[in-house]
Amino acid sequence: MFLETTIQKIKKEYQDTRTKKNLERLNDQLQDVTRIMTTNIQDVIGRGEKIDKLSEMSGHLSVESKKYLRDTKKLNLQILYQKYGPPVVVILVVVFVIYIRLWWF
Repeated sequence: MFLETTIQKIKKEYQDTRTKKNLERLNDQLQDVTRIMTTNIQDVIGRGEKIDKLSEMSGHLSVESKKYLRDTKKLNLQILYQKYGPPVVVILVVVFVIYIRLWWF
């Protein structure tokens, strides 16, 4: 009901399109709508560009995280070699020396 009365009011205002005042007001409102729509379209385009950039950054982040995981595994393996490598080598040499002494002498 409220919408109908509002529409009827606006319709009466613009009924006589030949008056200069009504034409000017109509043109002003059309220009306002045009400005608003232009701004909205520019905002949508800007958001699209931001989404594209964000997508590109996320792909780069995924590649870098896989590289980081691979490098982390290599470093962990190197740490294990550094930590347990020398004692294992010493133990193997001692066992080999003991084995040689028992069999040859």
